[in-house]
Amino acid sequence: MCSDCTWGNPVNTDLVVGTLEVNLKVVKGHIQKCRIYGDFFEKKNVADIENLLVGCTLREDVVASA
Repeated sequence: MCSDCTWGNPVNTDLVVGTLEVNLKVVKGHIQKCRIYGDFFEKKNVADIENLLVGCTLREDVVASA
């Protein structure tokens, strides 16, 4: 996970290869919706990653292990 990120605050991260934006809808500490946008090349389907995160508790250790 990004050590520069602050949980609960919007973060836009400019990467060497492009831009990454992650939008989360969180209810009572659990991710209800996730959308990932960016100008990057996908190695996996982004929708698969978004679906893995839905239902996770919004804690760094839980999201990192998803």
